[in-house]
Amino acid sequence: MTAARAARLGAAARASAWAMGSAAAAATGLVGYQALRLDVRRQWARAIELPPLAAYVEAPSVVEGDPVPVRVHSTAPYRARLDRLGHGVQDTGWRAEGGACPQAPRYDHWRGCQWPVDLVVDAPGLRSGLHVLTLDQTGDPRQRFRLPLVVTPREPRRVAVVASTNTWQAYNPFGGFSNYLDTASPHPWRYVKAALQVLNAHVVVGDRHTVPAAPLPLCRPNLALDADLADLEASPVADGSHLVKALWPLLAKLERDSVDAGLFSDHDFAFDHRPTSAELVVFAPHSEYWAEEMVGRLQAYLHTEGKVAFLSGNNMYRRVRFDERALGVVDQRVDGAAVAALLGVAYDAAGYQSYGGYRVAASDHPFLRGLGVKDGDVIGWVPPSEAPTSPLAGFGASGWETDKLHSASGELTVLAVGTNASGPAFMVAKPTPGGGWLFNAGSVAFLPWIAVDPVLEGLVSRLVELALEDRSAGSEE
Repeated sequence: MTAARAARLGAAARASAWAMGSAAAAATGLVGYQALRLDVRRQWARAIELPPLAAYVEAPSVVEGDPVPVRVHSTAPYRARLDRLGHGVQDTGWRAEGGACPQAPRYDHWRGCQWPVDLVVDAPGLRSGLHVLTLDQTGDPRQRFRLPLVVTPREPRRVAVVASTNTWQAYNPFGGFSNYLDTASPHPWRYVKAALQVLNAHVVVGDRHTVPAAPLPLCRPNLALDADLADLEASPVADGSHLVKALWPLLAKLERDSVDAGLFSDHDFAFDHRPTSAELVVFAPHSEYWAEEMVGRLQAYLHTEGKVAFLSGNNMYRRVRFDERALGVVDQRVDGAAVAALLGVAYDAAGYQSYGGYRVAASDHPFLRGLGVKDGDVIGWVPPSEAPTSPLAGFGASGWETDKLHSASGELTVLAVGTNASGPAFMVAKPTPGGGWLFNAGSVAFLPWIAVDPVLEGLVSRLVELALEDRSAGSEE
């Protein structure tokens, strides 16, 4: 990054909402919410039933080369191996074994588990990327648990990929709580909590926690991700992944194309300079849960020459707060007008879990130029008639949850529109205040399809090429 750009980025960051405090942040319309504040502190701990094997790491990401402490619960001796998900499943060669280490079933719904470290992944040659740690019990390999490790580079890379780690936490039901499931609260409170969530009403407990969205502790095994990674041989498209596996096709492509890319967590994007030092920032599938700091970082980055690609949908739909050991969901529905003004499109529930392809609307745009398509062509789609030969028949890249044009969308180009019967995704390109650009696919289903649709794969290649070419040209000048 040039000194001039670094200065501009620093100046923009100082002027952004996250740096200026809550009053300026509320002016964005993305971070304000109403709450009844009660000066009460509460901890809730209880005994829960643990599975035979489970594990977690406390941090959402680790730096390449650093040892990774892993907290394990196992009722029997276990084995561990580490793989990297890039161009295929890559065996790192790291192996370990551990004895039975059953943990106490006490679980704190504010702070999570407090298990001791039983395993350390000490692989000095670990490269930035998405790794999977697999544990299985020695006497019964059917007892298996998998967890992803987001390994970040020590230095900034030209392309920064931001994994949707906040969304990963929100879907984790361990201990009876996720942002979608509550089997732990007493029955009367469950109904009150559900009503408050529907009304998007909040009660702040002390200065740290927000009810009804009880904090989602970081220190606990992630059952949703274990299930998502259960079959590494299955296609992310065929099994409908929107979490870890949905990210894999992008990482595989960047590696095949020898792109200088680094992987980061949502927390890294909020608090670390490395992601926003990149020439292109890519947000991965289902980038739904955003903190004030993340919004501010993005606003600052867009006021520089930065380029941004949202290969996702349902973007920036909920607001979260990073607590010391938990993720607090403090707003269940962020204002769509503010999101559209920033990202070009915003989510609503129309067309939920419907699927279609994208009908091209601007084939002469630089993002689509040279990809062999013309206006009216449909891309990212397998028609139902191909059901006998394709497991993807009836599915498409515009789907699951989709983002649409809004009266606040501002200046942009509609590149393509989903063919869904209702609520189609709008794929858009938007100029940014700093002279860069923002691409938004507007669909949760989009990213896995780059593994099966050559036009969508080519589109991602074009985004990377244009972002890096723009910077190279600027450096030569």
